[in-house]
Amino acid sequence: MKTNRKLSDFGELTYAEKVILENCATGKEFSIRPRYGTITDKEREARAGFIRFLSVSGEGEKYRHEKGLYIKDAIITGTLDLENRKISGDLSLQNCRFKEAVLLRGAKTRFLHFGYSTFEKGFNATGLQVENGLILKAITVTGVVNLLCANIGSRLELDGSRLCNPDGYALIMDSTRVSGLFSIVGPVEINGKVELSGASVDLLCDSPKSWPKEGQLALDRFVYNGIVGKGTTVDAKMRLKWLSLLDTTEKAFSPQPYEQLAKVLREMGHREDAKVVLIEKERLQRVAARKAAPSKGRWLWDGVLDGVIWGTSAYGYRPFRAVGWLLGFIYIGTFIFGFADMKDGFKPNDSRVWQNEAWYGCAGALSQKGCYLVSDKGQGYPSFNPLIYSIDLLLPIVDLDQQDAWIPDEDKAPWARWYMWLHITLGWFFSLLAVAGFTGLIKPE
Repeated sequence: MKTNRKLSDFGELTYAEKVILENCATGKEFSIRPRYGTITDKEREARAGFIRFLSVSGEGEKYRHEKGLYIKDAIITGTLDLENRKISGDLSLQNCRFKEAVLLRGAKTRFLHFGYSTFEKGFNATGLQVENGLILKAITVTGVVNLLCANIGSRLELDGSRLCNPDGYALIMDSTRVSGLFSIVGPVEINGKVELSGASVDLLCDSPKSWPKEGQLALDRFVYNGIVGKGTTVDAKMRLKWLSLLDTTEKAFSPQPYEQLAKVLREMGHREDAKVVLIEKERLQRVAARKAAPSKGRWLWDGVLDGVIWGTSAYGYRPFRAVGWLLGFIYIGTFIFGFADMKDGFKPNDSRVWQNEAWYGCAGALSQKGCYLVSDKGQGYPSFNPLIYSIDLLLPIVDLDQQDAWIPDEDKAPWARWYMWLHITLGWFFSLLAVAGFTGLIKPE
């Protein structure tokens, strides 16, 4: 592309270009619009080549202040091509309209400010290197904002912007590096995909009003060290809504966005929220694995197993759930064994007692067990208590003498006998889960 290297190369300057030339040496921000009166769009027009001439190293440097160029309210005609160029000083083009593309591929500069501007043919800054900040606050873009592999210093700001590229990418930040804050708080209107895969920022500042539509977000390998800012949500419920926007149509489930979020929440002190995120990650990962199962039988078995693991310990993140199940089965056992006792469905768990005359002699009584306990032979035998019996069966680490003393009668209460074995099995299962969870044998993280 042929460029004008001397001021004389531009011929007659437009009204806007004259205003720029008159004010660019001040080092202060100035507007193309006059302080009083009106100005036409035609008068606001400045050639992109003229802006380039004043921005990059060369003769243009002697016409402007060493701090940089600070223009407001201009209409830039032609392609602003600063590709692979070093921009001398700051470049601030606020509230401007760019009729053609803005090309900053591989450019190097200290500070860029395009706030409140309109880009009619996109904004291409692939590989851009900015020492300080890139401000794109409240911009309106038709096309894509491409920051692929850009390296930005203290700040990247997209607050209040409108990015429109239907069926395509509205924002590309694949492998972008922001050493400081990445701010994209609402209201932000995004019509298109947002690609943050492989990007790295120090601090993330966003809000639900700035999120794209469902299925339009890519966050695989997106790394950030903290979530900050007014209106920013850090609770698990809202953050999981953010992750629910991920594009999963053509990609296998990636656990990294969930693990990254949990890591940040935990380091910020939101430990319970971090656990909620990791539990959801485990659930979705297992759902994805079932969808990929080669057979319906495998799919069904994995689904049942997944349900058991989730319901009993939340994949190891909620060991108290096992304790809750134990308490529930203690209550159920108390009811079942108590009902069996009302039906005279228990007998001593000792065959020598069954052969005892005192036991035999009580066979016709309303309650054979009660009759035996008040007899001379049975007065020293432990009394039956359905609550203590339920606890004794369920918890393998305790011995309350009830299991050794009593057993459901297979003739009078066979159902109680069957439930007794189930009760014991469940007790071992949930007790082991609880012990493993609390002692750290189950380490989900």
